[in-house]
This record gives sequence, structure tokens and C-alpha cells, in this order.
Amino acid sequence: MSVTVLSPSDIAPEGFIPSGDPDPIGASAPEDVGRPLDGNTAGQNGEPVVGFAFDDSETPAEDDESTVTPAPRPAPPRPEARYVGSNGERSYRLLFPVVIANVPLRRVTVAPPALWDVQDFIEGRISTNVELVGRMTGLDPVSLGALRWPDIQAVIGMMTDLLPDFIRAAIEDQGQV
Repeated sequence: MSVTVLSPSDIAPEGFIPSGDPDPIGASAPEDVGRPLDGNTAGQNGEPVVGFAFDDSETPAEDDESTVTPAPRPAPPRPEARYVGSNGERSYRLLFPVVIANVPLRRVTVAPPALWDVQDFIEGRISTNVELVGRMTGLDPVSLGALRWPDIQAVIGMMTDLLPDFIRAAIEDQGQV
């Protein structure tokens, strides 16, 4: 029986840089405090007014077509896969257990990425570390937002430990870890 060993260079193009917006939901963007609809943006002492509606009547300028990045190619159809055993998985008991959509969550298990997770990262179908954590834990990336900081920090740390070096480096270069 022979074993084929794949290295990142076998699946990642030379000079690989992940595509896509590293923060599509704007989680790290500065907070825009809004402004009253009458246009007055200063409250007492010239401070920004907080808690007012945004004026949606202004239409944004059309994007310059030269700056628009093409959408990643869709992933090919994939069969359902169930892994037998728990080799390589890491489990973390939450310091702050939480109930999400009436389902209690006390422990998060992080599995090594599948080859198609690596391929999706390379192709830009996974563009953030939160999406990658979702894939590797089986949890919805939006639900991961309910985890408190010490818990999500530990889960992301376990995730990055299980990643191929070139993906870990790409995420760190984007400032996501």
C-alpha cells in the first residue's frame, strides 16, 4: 500500500494570495454613529449624535468596473461526508456555555480542514477566519458571534493550529488572527 503525501504547493498556485473581502460583514470597520435626517451631525459640545436613523435617500456612486473583483467560481457538487472517529480533532469546553436557537452549546469541537475547505479558501469561497471556523466546527458562522471572547479566542487558536502553514500565514497577513 502506498501513501501519497500532498504539500500545500501541490494544491495552491505559486504566489497564492487569498481573494475576497477579509471582513465582508464589516466587523472590524469603524462604527458609523449615524446622523439625524435633518443633516445635523453634532450634538452638545460638537460630539457626534448617536442613535439616529441613516438617510438612505442618497444613492451610492456606481463602482468603477476596474475595481470590482470577480466572484469566485462556485464549488463543484460534493457528496455528504461523515468521518469515522475523532483523530486530529480538538475539543474545547466553553467557559460561557450558551443556548443558540434553543440548542445548548457547552463544547466546541474543531476538526482539521478537509481538502475541499483548503480548495475553497484558495478559490476565495472562504474569505474570513470566521467562515473557516464554521466549516471546521460545523457551526454556523453567524452563531459563532454569540460566543464570548475568551471562548472564541480559544476556538480560533485551535483552528489556526490545525491549518496548513500557507493558509495560517495568509490569514495572519490579512490581520484576522
